Amino acid sequence: MKSVINTKNNYRHSIEGIKEYGIFILDSDGRIASWGRGAQHHLGYKEREIVNRHFASLFRDNNLVARATENALKLALAKGNYHYQERCVRKNGRSFWGSIALTVILDKLGKHQGYSVILRDTTDEMRTQHVRLHQSTHDFLTGLPNRRYLEENLKELIRQTRKNSLLGVLFLDFNNFKRVNDMGHKYGDLVLAAIADRLKNHVREEDIVSRLGGDEFIIVLTAFKNIEDMKVAADKVLKLFQKPIKIGKNKFNVSVSIGIAVCPTDGRKVDDLLHHSDMALYQAKKNGGNRYELYSKKLSG
Repeated sequence: MKSVINTKNNYRHSIEGIKEYGIFILDSDGRIASWGRGAQHHLGYKEREIVNRHFASLFRDNNLVARATENALKLALAKGNYHYQERCVRKNGRSFWGSIALTVILDKLGKHQGYSVILRDTTDEMRTQHVRLHQSTHDFLTGLPNRRYLEENLKELIRQTRKNSLLGVLFLDFNNFKRVNDMGHKYGDLVLAAIADRLKNHVREEDIVSRLGGDEFIIVLTAFKNIEDMKVAADKVLKLFQKPIKIGKNKFNVSVSIGIAVCPTDGRKVDDLLHHSDMALYQAKKNGGNRYELYSKKLSG
C-alpha cells in the first residue's frame, strides 16, 4: 500500500515546479511518499517508479551507506533537522555529490509524520574544493607534494614508525643546476619536471617525494629495517641521474647530492629530521657532491 502523508495541495504544487532542488517527502519509516519535478530532474525517476521505495535506495547499495542513511534519519528526528553530504546515484547509474537537508514533519499534536528532503547537486563545488586543496598542497610546476603537505604527512609517518622500523628523510640538491638556468628558465622548469618524473617513478607507493623549492627535493622512505637498506635506496637515487636528461635536442647532466636523516635515531620531530638531513646534504656537497652522507652528531658539533 502506498505511503501517504496529508500535505496541503498548495504546498505540493509549490514544490513540484522547482527544478533547481530535488524536493520530496519521506514517511516516518523513511520511505518516499511524494516526489517533485526537481527530484525527478536530479535523480531521473518518475514518481510512480520511486514512491514507496526507501530513502536509502537513492545511494550506493551497500550496508555501510544503508546504516549511514538510517543514522541521518535518526539524527534529524532527534534534532529536528540534519544536513550532510552523500554520494547519490541517478536512475541511469551515474553518481553525484548531493547536499541533503532533512527536516522532521510533525502534526498539530507533535506526532512524527515524516521528513521533508531538499537535495542539491554539489558535484561542481566538491570538484572545485578538491582542486583548491590540491593546489594548496602540491607544487604547481612538478605536481609533487609541497612543503605543507610534506610536513603534515611526515608528522603522521613519524608517529606510525614502530619499534625495529626506520624512517628515512633524504634531502636532495641537484649539482650545477645554475648551468641549466643559464640557458633560460624555460629549460630549468622542464628539467625540474623531468627530475620530478624520475623520482615519482622510482619510489614506492607508500613513500613521499616532495619539492621544497628551486632544485631541492625531499624523499621520505618508510618501514626500513636497517640503515644498509636505506643506503641501497640512496645509491639507486644517485644512479637515476647518471644518465642525462633530454629536452628536445639538448642534454643536461644533473647529478644529485643527498643528505640522510633517520628516525628515530636522528630525531622524532619534523623540524629536526629536515634540519639534520640538510646538514648531511651540506656535508655531501662539501665532499664533492654526487654522493650521499648520513647525519651524525659530529655534524652538529
